[in-house]
Amino acid sequence: MNIKVNGSMIEMQSSVRTVQDLLAFYEVSKRIIIVEHNSEIIAKEEYAKTVINDGDVFEIVQFVGGG
Repeated sequence: MNIKVNGSMIEMQSSVRTVQDLLAFYEVSKRIIIVEHNSEIIAKEEYAKTVINDGDVFEIVQFVGGG
């Protein structure tokens, strides 16, 4: 399956089926993030329910603290 993540096309493993799987794959599931899926922001509660399809587009934004 081919998807676009943060502007880059990637061929995703077949084991990655949901947004939750995608975040675990990129090891960002424990951080404060916002996920946009096909131009729609997804609520954190929906990550495990949102299925990834071929051609989907994702933007994953991490918040970084500083001072």
